[in-house]
Amino acid sequence: MTEEERKEKIKKLKHAVTLNYSDYVKMGWFWGWDAVNICNTDENVIKELPEELIKSKLFIACPQCSCAPEKLRWINFSTSGKSWENLAGSAGYLSICENCKRQVGYLETMYN
Repeated sequence: MTEEERKEKIKKLKHAVTLNYSDYVKMGWFWGWDAVNICNTDENVIKELPEELIKSKLFIACPQCSCAPEKLRWINFSTSGKSWENLAGSAGYLSICENCKRQVGYLETMYN
């Protein structure tokens, strides 16, 4: 590996670990769609949004089409059982814009 390749690899790694919440919003995803689609069932849809969610800074409109946060599809999301076994699990409220097919917000309520 050349010095230039090494520097480029380090630059990419630094970017990968420095993503913040707004970066994920801009990209339109927080979790892989395979994992999201497993949780995106009618049983997991949140019918009555919790007060903690409505009052959070994460209760935002879709940045692409401006669909209001209360009109987004909010689901109870959880990573796979294997991620929990490996102490890398996460669960919370995930909003999906059905118009744009993008993940808009994620409020983590549990992790290990």
